[in-house]
Amino acid sequence: DVMERKAFEQNTKLLKTRIKGAKGTKTPFLLFVNFPLISSLTGVKGNEYFSDAKTMMDAQTDAYRMLGTDGPISPDTGTVAEASALGGKIIFDSKGIPSISVDSEKELADYADLPAADPYTDGWMARCLEYLDYFVVHGPKDMRVAGSNAMAPVTTCATLRGIEDFCVDLLEEPELIEQLLDTAAESLIAYFRAQQKILGDSFERILMSDDIASFLSLPQFERFVAPGYEKIYGAFPGVERWLHNDGNAAHIAAAVAKTGIELWHIGKIVDMGTMFEKTEYRVALCGNLNPTQDLLNGTREEVYARAHKEIEAYAFTGKHILSTGGFLSYGTRVENIQALMQAALDMS
Repeated sequence: DVMERKAFEQNTKLLKTRIKGAKGTKTPFLLFVNFPLISSLTGVKGNEYFSDAKTMMDAQTDAYRMLGTDGPISPDTGTVAEASALGGKIIFDSKGIPSISVDSEKELADYADLPAADPYTDGWMARCLEYLDYFVVHGPKDMRVAGSNAMAPVTTCATLRGIEDFCVDLLEEPELIEQLLDTAAESLIAYFRAQQKILGDSFERILMSDDIASFLSLPQFERFVAPGYEKIYGAFPGVERWLHNDGNAAHIAAAVAKTGIELWHIGKIVDMGTMFEKTEYRVALCGNLNPTQDLLNGTREEVYARAHKEIEAYAFTGKHILSTGGFLSYGTRVENIQALMQAALDMS
């Protein structure tokens, strides 16, 4: 449908405008989609999805066509690519979803001389690049392709060490942790540069996920997290700087805003208005529609009304983007996701 395609193209333009903070523009929407929703829409199993580029691409394409959008399709490596590239062992659960098995025999000191990862050869970073290249070459011409999001340094290191041991490391051996975090940051810069080489001018944004940062105090965030953000985002001038942290991050919000991020995907656990105030309206915020209460369990009419209310409440900021406070859940109905999108399109 030509009119529908124009509407989605306009939404993409509005998104870029909102990220830059242009007041007076309409509110765009942004969907956060990964394997659980794709699996529930298409029936693809984890062991098939994660092990074959064509299967992943086709499943994502089919899911987006069901939703009526143009993507983007993107390599989905779960939470394991970055930690696996630094030596973490990948395991799979009964549904075929990958995670990292923590090596309980290793001490923090064992990582002291760990070199930065080579994204072309190490762990699932290499798989991501292989899949991304496949998507660019073989993907449908009407479907956008984007780079993979990545776990930020703190979340990568916590995945590698185990969250409990990582938190103890912060207190007992902060210098060694800083060294490991810097190695993770250098690895991510190489990873994103490799994606940029494949995508060229289509490499428009960096999306890092960092829920674990919410576990830290403000002084810990400023010491251990902020430098990594600044180093990684700073290595890519002119590229949009996105962050996903849907944890209870209100206590670090002001510090997060100072790192130079442009878009923050927040969670339902924090209040949108409070987060705008704490970030001093410097960052585009998306989220707060509850993925389970609103999208999974609500009706189409309830989702539409809730989305409409959210747009009206925060349009004045010039920085609000309509989305869910977390990734869309397994079992969410197509009609409810379309209601979210339609609310934004209607008000635009």
